[in-house]
Amino acid sequence: MRYLPTINVDNALCEALHRGQLRLQPGQWIKLAWSDRKSRWVGLTPDGTIWARHWTGKHDPKAFTNLCRNFRTSFPLEG
Repeated sequence: MRYLPTINVDNALCEALHRGQLRLQPGQWIKLAWSDRKSRWVGLTPDGTIWARHWTGKHDPKAFTNLCRNFRTSFPLEG
């Protein structure tokens, strides 16, 4: 799957994510409407909490990889 340009996540798009109408792949750049910086999408928990790694101004792939691993461990796919 290809990554899209940075996706602006406003309240309507956030609702689409929660309803399952939109799915993002880990690593997709997003810009939360209520934040002043972009983030990398990690996932959505079963209770609807967004996990994302905010851009800190430096490239830190290990921190993102660890966050993705923690997410998969905490919320394994069902089925």
